Amino acid sequence: MEKNKKSATYYVIKHLSGSKANLHEIFDFGKYKELTFGRDENNLVRFDPEKDLMVSRQHAKITKSESPLQFYLEDLCSLNGLYLNDEKVESRMLITAGGRIKLGLKGPEFVFDIDPRPKITAANKAPKLILTKHAFEPEATPEIYGSKKEKKGNRNQMQESAVLTERERSAGVLIAAAIVTLIVLTVLSLTSRD
Repeated sequence: MEKNKKSATYYVIKHLSGSKANLHEIFDFGKYKELTFGRDENNLVRFDPEKDLMVSRQHAKITKSESPLQFYLEDLCSLNGLYLNDEKVESRMLITAGGRIKLGLKGPEFVFDIDPRPKITAANKAPKLILTKHAFEPEATPEIYGSKKEKKGNRNQMQESAVLTERERSAGVLIAAAIVTLIVLTVLSLTSRD
């Protein structure tokens, strides 16, 4: 019996603000597949209808997925919105232990947690994605453009070609401007003689 108590897993709601500030509510996974939040008395996590005015009657819910320790946060068409870690929840979002939830932009805030918290090992940590300023340049795409030396050479040739093309275009514009200026001056000098 003692062994089962230790292995049981619980939802933990740690209230940070609102009428329930500094309170913790704990719910057993085995008994509840979802937690509902709102001012209506049918919600598992009920907010004060007089004090927590930013909270809708049926504001949000957290649902336990079939996958182990995976949860979803869902906005139940609340009037003032739902925010997870300061990001607006449009319909449904994946939530992890430690997620900060706000019911309305200036409404009550709480942290969603589970007990016991799963141990994070190197095997289940998600790799970090690091983008550099060169991540989208052709050099970052392997083997499509050839070797790095060829790529640098090709890129330099392309840049030189673009510069030469631009110089030729500029020279052409200057020549055309000079011709037009000469024509205008010629026409003006001829008309001023008359």
